[in-house]
Amino acid sequence: MPGIYASNIKFYRCSSWGEGDSHGGDIDLNNEILSNVDEAVFDDVSNEERSSGDTEYRKIFVRNENTGEGSDWEYVKAWISQETPATNSEIFIASGTNDDTLATASGYDFQHPLVKASGIDLGTISSSGYAPLWIRRVISQGGPGYTQDSFEISFESS
Repeated sequence: MPGIYASNIKFYRCSSWGEGDSHGGDIDLNNEILSNVDEAVFDDVSNEERSSGDTEYRKIFVRNENTGEGSDWEYVKAWISQETPATNSEIFIASGTNDDTLATASGYDFQHPLVKASGIDLGTISSSGYAPLWIRRVISQGGPGYTQDSFEISFESS
């Protein structure tokens, strides 16, 4: 039976994963992002970053690997469904283009939507298609140390 199955929605890194202005580019199908894996998207915050503050960006892709009739994932929205538990850490998201890099994306309108209704519109993701999402993590200066900081971003049809 055709349709959209959550098990066929996958997440991938961008082709240039290193930090800096060249971070970004198109999808890297060889680097799937798995849930509940330490440092899957962001590295752990160092003591120096915690003390002085830090802002980092990552570009991920959500890919629709459903196939067959009725497998286009329509009206996809992304939002922050679980904020970070650390008091000095905050997550923001923005849509992008398949080939943009941080040099361009750092000027995007990053938002902090906490419910689907105000989420980022990713449009329709066709069968075997994908959509980029930029994530910005801000660590405020002088915050307390925290281990196992995490967050969740949800994706659903609106």
